[in-house]
Amino acid sequence: FSPHLAIQQCIDDVRSICFETYSVAPHVQIDNNLNESFPYFPNIVEYILREILKNSMRALVETNKMALGNIHHVKQYFEDHRDKPLCKVIVTSDPTDEHFTIAVRDQG
Repeated sequence: FSPHLAIQQCIDDVRSICFETYSVAPHVQIDNNLNESFPYFPNIVEYILREILKNSMRALVETNKMALGNIHHVKQYFEDHRDKPLCKVIVTSDPTDEHFTIAVRDQG
């Protein structure tokens, strides 16, 4: 199980859902500090990550829609912040064992 590949697939899937729902989807950055595979069940990790990303993207869209007034302003805001993503997925591991952490940090 490669965390980076699984995370990218989850991001792509959730961005697609977000775009279908809101006509806009925030850019998500991955900060991956590991390259090795892990012996975990990817379906479980992917399911949890998708749910967290859905909540994060919904919060980003709805919070910014309330603050900016309409979805067109939100779309422009997301484009303006493409180089400084409003959502990050951070992957870290403990070098002494096989545990790793996936954290989602957003500004929603």
